[in-house]
Formats: sequence, structure tokens, C-alpha cells
Amino acid sequence: MKIIIIFWPPAVWKYTVWKKLWEKIWYPFFHNHAINNMLLPIFWDKNISDQNLNNKIRLIIIKKAISQWLNWLIFTICWAFNDKKDNKLIKDINRLFEEKDVFYIELFSDIKTRLKRNKTEPRISEKLTKQNINISERKINDFEKQFIMNSSNKYDFWNKQHLFINNQKISIENTVNKIIKHFNLI
Repeated sequence: MKIIIIFWPPAVWKYTVWKKLWEKIWYPFFHNHAINNMLLPIFWDKNISDQNLNNKIRLIIIKKAISQWLNWLIFTICWAFNDKKDNKLIKDINRLFEEKDVFYIELFSDIKTRLKRNKTEPRISEKLTKQNINISERKINDFEKQFIMNSSNKYDFWNKQHLFINNQKISIENTVNKIIKHFNLI
């Protein structure tokens, strides 16, 4: 099995890119917010971004996908390079795969673009935690200050299968075509 990890930052259109990618290659998809959407109705008054619980569930699902003999899985995540728990999750995921079978797609857009995208569909309708725009915008701004959200080619990927795309000014279609071409997915 091979895994494509589409990461960072919030509102960079990881979900939207996946949807367009799926239309072309039909790889199964595991979106970061699937866990948040599952936990929110249970822990609505708590911080559902409890990384320990989220990361355990993520790993269980990825291991189950491996056991089902899937060929590919696309996984999206907000990965903070300066967060030990995020780095541990990525290392744990990597340990489940051979080095050549992990592909990283790093998306980038500036904060102004992402705040604008934060108010669009499907971000609001598909993600329960984003339906309060004021809270969502505050989190995006807080994350911008608190976390290192893009590698800037300063971080070691466990292999060289890493593609950085600034999708601020290019269409989703062009973003997906770059991914397909770079990793030879069709």
C-alpha cells in the first residue's frame, strides 16, 4: 500500500484538492476532519483537538486500511513542524510503510488567501468545527503565530517524494494536475 499525505496549513484547500484528485484517480481518502466531526457531538464542550485521542484513532484507521489490502490511501492533516505530537504521528505513519511508498504533498497559500477560503464551501458544510467563522478565523490566525506550518525546505522528509505547491494563484485543476504528473499517478 502507498499513502499520499497532503498537509498544512489550515484553509489551504487540502479537502478541495483531494476531491478533485479523487475524480481523476479514485484513491480512498481519509480527511483530518473526519475524526473531528466524529468527536464533536460527543465532546462538544471540550477541546476536540485532543491530539492523543485523534492520533490514536488516525493510526487505527490507517492500519485497518493497510490490512484491507488497499493499494492507495490519501490522508490530509494540519502538520505543525514544531509540534512534537504531530511529528510523532507522521513518524508513526511512516513506520507503517516502506520509504518509497510515502508521498508528501505540501500546499501553501498566504494568510489572506486562506482567511478568504475559510468562508467558502465545502469548508463550512463538510467540517463541523469550521461552521462558526469567527472561531475558525481566530484559530487560523493563532495557528499562523504559534506553528511552523510549511517546511520551507528546512525539514527532512523521510524520503524525497515531496512536492511543494503554492496553490494561492493556481486553480484546483492545475494543482491536481501537478500532483498527478509529479508522482506519476495515472
